[in-house]
Amino acid sequence: MVLTPDVFLKGMTPEEHMDQMTINKDRFSQVLEKVEVGPEENEFFSQLPAPLRVAIFTEDWCGDHVSTTPVLYKLARDSGRMDVRVFIRADHTDLANSFLPENRWGTVPVFTFFNGDEMEHVAMFIETSQELVPVLDSMEDEIRRSHPEVPDIDKDVNEMSEATRNLIRQERASYRINHAAEWGKTIARSMREVVADGLQRRQGDAPAVGGTKWPQD
Repeated sequence: MVLTPDVFLKGMTPEEHMDQMTINKDRFSQVLEKVEVGPEENEFFSQLPAPLRVAIFTEDWCGDHVSTTPVLYKLARDSGRMDVRVFIRADHTDLANSFLPENRWGTVPVFTFFNGDEMEHVAMFIETSQELVPVLDSMEDEIRRSHPEVPDIDKDVNEMSEATRNLIRQERASYRINHAAEWGKTIARSMREVVADGLQRRQGDAPAVGGTKWPQD
């Protein structure tokens, strides 16, 4: 399948997406409420020479989705210059993977930016800001250190009690919510940089790619 204008318009709007959420809806809404973006990002997206179409391929259970997608929603809402459509990855696997190298098939969320009615693919942003990767990598250790009273907190997740696993899930969610304002500025800046790069490229060039990087990339 190819992401034609007709296929794009079959995606959910942000409002439709949030209405159908059954997983992480409250957490997603709290992050969206707390997200902040910098003035340079607001100015850039508000002054886009032409509106962009943005297709998001994601899953509501994904932690990076909870942290990153609300940032795009805020930028789109505040600027009025992005038409956003959301596709649940499991329902559009082939289409989602068509934008990714094979070693990253299945990655979510993926944000694809298109210029004009002809759907010229200008940029792609994968998962979250690369700048946040060390912070996210250390989140688990920080959570574990904060609960020395839990006897199996240092065990492998598969060896933990269900109560401990639930505690860690809740702490991860709280961590993302508590850092939403700070992380939002970082993510928005990274999105601006990759979109600006993509818009400067000549028609027919490969799209600019930002977000997380894998060693194989």
